[in-house]
Amino acid sequence: MATIYREPKVIAEIGCNHKGELGIAKELLTLAKEAGANVGKFQKRNPKELLTQDQYNAPHPNQTNSFGSTYGEHREFLELSVDDHRELQAHCKSIDLEYSCSVWDTTSAHEIVSLNPSLIKVGSPSNQHWEMQEVLRDHYTGDVHISTGMTTKDEMEKIVSFWEKGKGNAKKRVVLYNCTSGYPVPFEDVCLLDINIMQERFGHRVQSIGFSGHHLGISVDVAAYALGIQWVERHFTKDRTWKGTDHAASLEPAGLGKLCRDLQAAWACMTYKSEEILPLEKATRAKLKWGLYNADMIKAEHKRTASNGGEAPAKKQRKTAEVVYKEPHVIAEIGCNHKGEIAIAKDLLTLAKEAGATVGKFQKRNPKELLTKEQYDAPHPNETNSFGSTYGEHREFLELNVDDHKELQAHCKSIGLEYSCSVWDTTSAHQIVSLNPVLIKVGSPSNQHFEMQEVLRDHYTGDVHISTGMTTKEEIEKIVSFWEQGKGDAKNRVVLYNCTSGYPVPFEDVCMLEVRTLQENFGHRVKSIGFSGHHLGIAVDVAAYAMGCQWNERHFTKDRTWKGTDHSASLEPAGLGKLVRDLRATWTCMTHKSEDILPLEKATRAKLKWGQYNQALLTN
Repeated sequence: MATIYREPKVIAEIGCNHKGELGIAKELLTLAKEAGANVGKFQKRNPKELLTQDQYNAPHPNQTNSFGSTYGEHREFLELSVDDHRELQAHCKSIDLEYSCSVWDTTSAHEIVSLNPSLIKVGSPSNQHWEMQEVLRDHYTGDVHISTGMTTKDEMEKIVSFWEKGKGNAKKRVVLYNCTSGYPVPFEDVCLLDINIMQERFGHRVQSIGFSGHHLGISVDVAAYALGIQWVERHFTKDRTWKGTDHAASLEPAGLGKLCRDLQAAWACMTYKSEEILPLEKATRAKLKWGLYNADMIKAEHKRTASNGGEAPAKKQRKTAEVVYKEPHVIAEIGCNHKGEIAIAKDLLTLAKEAGATVGKFQKRNPKELLTKEQYDAPHPNETNSFGSTYGEHREFLELNVDDHKELQAHCKSIGLEYSCSVWDTTSAHQIVSLNPVLIKVGSPSNQHFEMQEVLRDHYTGDVHISTGMTTKEEIEKIVSFWEQGKGDAKNRVVLYNCTSGYPVPFEDVCMLEVRTLQENFGHRVKSIGFSGHHLGIAVDVAAYAMGCQWNERHFTKDRTWKGTDHSASLEPAGLGKLVRDLRATWTCMTHKSEDILPLEKATRAKLKWGQYNQALLTN
């Protein structure tokens, strides 16, 4: 079933980070609202009902974080009364934030049900506490969100089956959260792919699947959203250095604000193109697309390729294979951001390598071959960014010769970075092919230039990466069909990139769901589907990886204020470094649990899971 992307909802899990003070609790709610959260959530316990006598009377395992001489006194100190929760609920209403609470025991369930919030949470420790959940199921009509950390698949089945009985109405009331119970959770134990398992097994039986994260950073949450979850829960505090157990694994206001911002950006991107050539692409297409701006100049070439391109198969297969997550590769698209200086080009390669990029890529043009005479002789449309008196002279100034590219390739080799280049015309294709790099790129403007691509297809054996900005679906079909002929071997050589041709591209025009279209239409015919982004920020790239794009291309510069056209839509070294970091973190998270209860969860399960730590008490 295709994922339907709805507006993301963020729960700020304040829990007991208020340190037992109502004033701090209210302040945290206000900070959560200002950050963009939808829900402010607390926790409610009755320690004497919840804990065994031995647990109550034992010292806190970490005295530094303890608010009492025993663990029970510590828990009592942190508890807010029902009247306090009522006051917090009123404060939420006054600032237009939803109030919610996790309940840990039957008494607390009755108390919070009396407030009738729109949703109540059941944490991982309590998801086998049936007496408590019966209160929520049969004596409360709101939604119930249930975490599944340190929970076996059989126990999850018991949860859903329980909520399908009585007044449960699981399909309309229950949100089931993927979760790993650890504080903090290393990326390799987040196990995001268990979201897919939950969707397959329970997605048709509950309202929704959510994600409750205890990891560091915020990129993983964007990946979870891209996998289809709507609800994200993160622990929240004002200061991660405060006394208490959960602060260290919590987001502070700035982090929560960035998370809400990034999730909203990812949501805005989750669209298909409203038309094949978006409005913001039309002027660029008319100006740059080979076969349009120079139609008269290439009529003869067009006729030749029309007969050479071959016919598409009579019946096209549409299928989407299960995504296999491979190590992400980042192309630092330096392009012409070197300003025509080889020293700057080398410096940018070194900076790209230090940031963690896989490939440093340039562009190669023969302006007199590429441009019409009118284009060559016209002034640059933006004189501020021009390096010549005409557009042609501007382009000539920025060109590096083949020996320069050979030197750049040698520099890449010396620092352990792959060299690559986009080629725009037939002469440039021959020149870069002579260097035999591991991959060559065809940009969106050139993807219908079949004479040029014939050089790459039949006189070069490396991979060819092709962007599809400002390109119709019929034109994409022509590209793939062309590469399935001759020595093309599209299945083993071609990476097809989702792309929107704009600088920069607003989130609503990124149209990330076109990745899905490319996967369905061409994923079985090419080597891979990639993503070339011209948007702001880096969250969208994480979403693209989560949707199956191993290759990510971003424009790269040392200084976004430099003279030139592409700098403002480029990442600087710090931004590229964060992108690489986030993509690698996401890749590490793309696993299934190796066992139902992960090693880092076992001690927590033995200590906190209802029915485990108090088994003897319940039996009696």
